Amino acid sequence: MREDVTLDFVNRISVLPLENNTDQKYAAELARDVINTQILAMNIFDVVDKGIVDSVLHEEAIDPGSPVSQLMLSRLGQRLNVQSIMLGSVDMAGDRRIGSVIVPEMSVTLRLIEIKSGIVLWQASGHYAGDSIVGRLFGVTPDDTYKVTVKLVKKLLSTIPERENVPAALPVEPVAAEPVAAKPVVVKPVSITPEAAKPAAAEESAPGAPAVEGEAAAPAAEVIEPAAEEVEPEEAAPVAGEEEPATVTEPVPAEPWGEAEPAAAEEAEPAEAAPVAEEEPPAVAEPVPAEPWEETEPAVAEPAAVAPEAVEGEPQAADPVTGDEAAPAEPVPVEPVVEPETDATMTVEP
Repeated sequence: MREDVTLDFVNRISVLPLENNTDQKYAAELARDVINTQILAMNIFDVVDKGIVDSVLHEEAIDPGSPVSQLMLSRLGQRLNVQSIMLGSVDMAGDRRIGSVIVPEMSVTLRLIEIKSGIVLWQASGHYAGDSIVGRLFGVTPDDTYKVTVKLVKKLLSTIPERENVPAALPVEPVAAEPVAAKPVVVKPVSITPEAAKPAAAEESAPGAPAVEGEAAAPAAEVIEPAAEEVEPEEAAPVAGEEEPATVTEPVPAEPWGEAEPAAAEEAEPAEAAPVAEEEPPAVAEPVPAEPWEETEPAVAEPAAVAPEAVEGEPQAADPVTGDEAAPAEPVPVEPVVEPETDATMTVEP
């Protein structure tokens, strides 16, 4: 390291592929990967990704591991946005036999070059073997090739002086997130049928929530109304889980009839007389209201239906034709019934 040079201005570097001066095919690639890892682990500089560097070298038609001119260094520095570039070479890599033990060893040279002037800011070379005198005395297994490379790179990078005035990182201003336009929500009222509004037999239905546009409204609970409230027979509401709705038929209460209206009766058809005796009932003519009779002049009634015998003390039934209540009849002696003749009419004597 030169005494008149400082590394305070260096903040970002890139590691180019190393020259491989050995018979080991992948020795230079192994050393380059270890260098990138240890620079970041030791927090010395920021390092550009290996893939980005190789891509720029391919675009600039630069062979990996080949010498780079001053003009090309400046161009690479501009494209990679770095202040320095680290170059180097692997001078020796292989195994050495010491007695009956095979020991790996490696020699590496590294240099840090300023891109504008091409001046070497720092350079270091080193050699490391996997054995030691203590290991030989106590029979310790020597290090493998990877451990040898890591220890050698750490030894070389530790010679880079610490930066006194490290350039502070640019403050990152927080970027305010753009407000997202809220989508207007349109609330529409839900029409609730009377059947869904009534509580169910076991539990009350939950109040319906307002429907939101774009969302399906929850189906209203279907309830069967009690039979007592039905006035006219109608089909019951379908119950969830049934394939066919059940039809509920309730009896229709009779409409009240007024006092002036007579009871429903068929006037044209003759009424059958109640049987008086066990014998066959006599033929009954068309019903004709009987005229009141007097004690002096008994009236012969027209053929009429035989009225049932009146019981003393009981009121007479209302006339089915006029609807007026008959006056209570006085007890009248009834002659024994004589078997009528075949004639269609019958004379009733007092």
